[in-house]
Amino acid sequence: MNNNRLSLGKSDLRKFGFLMGFALCVITGVIFLKHQRVAWPNYLISLIFFILAAFFPAVLKPVYIIWMKFAHTLGWINTRLILFLVFYLILTPIGIITKLFRIDFLERKISVNRSSYWKKREEKEVEPLDYERQF
Repeated sequence: MNNNRLSLGKSDLRKFGFLMGFALCVITGVIFLKHQRVAWPNYLISLIFFILAAFFPAVLKPVYIIWMKFAHTLGWINTRLILFLVFYLILTPIGIITKLFRIDFLERKISVNRSSYWKKREEKEVEPLDYERQF
């Protein structure tokens, strides 16, 4: 993220501050429900976010920039991790199984016995509603 292109208004920083304050309150509430003890530092940080968002949103700009860089990095890592897992845990086994059992989903084999590769479709009357909901 290039800091020169980053133009943040007070309303953006206010939203960020209120969202971070609210998120910390929710996390602290979950901690309380799970462990039956209050994490006062989280509430204090949440209160600081609320106060800064309400009265001094410009102070939150460095925190916002650091948070967005962290989010960008985390998104980059998660994207690669998810694509890696999907490819090697889902698509690769499907490909190996279809090769082993010689399954051809696209029916690409050329058959001398077939006169045509066209598939017969049943005729049905088209109504105006079919154009609105095509799938």
